Amino acid sequence: MPRRPPRTGPPPPHVAAFADALVDVAGYSPKTAANYRLYVTGFCDWWGRDPAEATTADLRAYLAAEARRGIAPATRQSIVHGLRAFFAHLTAEGVIDDDPAASLAAPRVPPPYTDIYRPAEVERILGHLAGLTDVRGHQRHAIVATLRYTGMRASELRHLELARLDLEARRGEVVGKNGRHRVLVLPVALAGILAGFLAEVRPHLPASRYVFAHPGAVAPQAPYTLRSLYDEVVRAGRDAGVATSHRPHKWRHTYATELLRAGLDLHTVQRLLGHRNVTATVRYTHLDDDDLRSRLDTVW
Repeated sequence: MPRRPPRTGPPPPHVAAFADALVDVAGYSPKTAANYRLYVTGFCDWWGRDPAEATTADLRAYLAAEARRGIAPATRQSIVHGLRAFFAHLTAEGVIDDDPAASLAAPRVPPPYTDIYRPAEVERILGHLAGLTDVRGHQRHAIVATLRYTGMRASELRHLELARLDLEARRGEVVGKNGRHRVLVLPVALAGILAGFLAEVRPHLPASRYVFAHPGAVAPQAPYTLRSLYDEVVRAGRDAGVATSHRPHKWRHTYATELLRAGLDLHTVQRLLGHRNVTATVRYTHLDDDDLRSRLDTVW
């Protein structure tokens, strides 16, 4: 796929203000704002003029050019989201009268494969972690158990604060996607693991307002980095001898699937995952071949 040359010079008109407004006004995460700015800048560089002059036909022509360039449908879908947000911003600010991106259709994207841990793999990983005796191992156990029993996103777990965790009430509060606060409900099994961790292990880790503190962090007051958290999850799986891919979000997929297998309704799972829309919950859950065979066996 041909790569665009790196951009030089000032940003295109209105783009910097748009990116700032996404974070400061609309409450988007800095990462999403940076991605949208990148997508809009790509269009502006292709367009070569003030983006306020663009029409719907121009936007469609750009998307067609990106498709010919080999840009994947999922990326082009994200570009459409960025362009919609940008031109909605220009309309709200009075820069343009009519929004050319309002009717812009995004390409269809096949649903992603949902990779989960099987029950035997879950048991093997947690069993291995429960047998570790060093401080780092105890914390790794608490980290993976928290992912397994709450379905938290990695970004939420790394920012989980001690002051927002109430083990007696079996609840916690985290800042989720796009800065939304949500309540966690902790199963009894996890509350016991975290109680032991906080009483016996946490005092031996760097002082921090966060539940999990990296023992070797340069800035111990800072939260775990995503890279370090990812490494903990990978090491947990590999050391347990589970020969599959490992990443924090795989535990979220597993959590959602296990809840549905246990009979929880989709809207309850939606609330537990912190999704605003139930369609997002559907994408995170699935029935694998074993589930389908089991369901069929109950019929015939």
